Amino acid sequence: MENIFRFFVTNWRFTFTLKVLVVLAGFAGLAKMNREAFPPVNFAAVNITTNYAGASPEEIEDKVTYVIEQELRGISGIKEVFSVSEPDRSDINVRIDIDRKDTDKVVNEIQRAVQRAKSRLPKEITDDPLVFEVKADEIPIIEVALTADLGSKKMSEALNEQLNTIAYQSKKQLEDV
Repeated sequence: MENIFRFFVTNWRFTFTLKVLVVLAGFAGLAKMNREAFPPVNFAAVNITTNYAGASPEEIEDKVTYVIEQELRGISGIKEVFSVSEPDRSDINVRIDIDRKDTDKVVNEIQRAVQRAKSRLPKEITDDPLVFEVKADEIPIIEVALTADLGSKKMSEALNEQLNTIAYQSKKQLEDV
């Protein structure tokens, strides 16, 4: 190690030139780097929600959550599965291995697995399980509500129009930020 330091100290011109080249290469790489104001973010997560009215958490666990989880076990590319069985509802959160390049394929396999499990679910479940991929552009960053005290109908129409104008202007200002 001492020999390396001695080489760079005795050959200071080479060391200085090497340092300048490294800094220039860094600036060149920075100039070519892609930049986006709002880059797409992939959470690599899928939520599966099933409503089963009138069922206890134990029934939900046995007859819904377990059935869907069994179908999900055969899918490669799933990192973790978390589930919550509560009265009238089953929520299953699936995290996909983010290192996989074909996350869309894994999402499609999850949807097919839920469709296969649907035939084994109780007949009392009228709605199909809801499968949706969590995407950053679908999650609101901020929610704002404008309210006013509405008097007469004539006044409320004018006030509603004014609220719509204020809401539109506020939306534009927030988007500019």
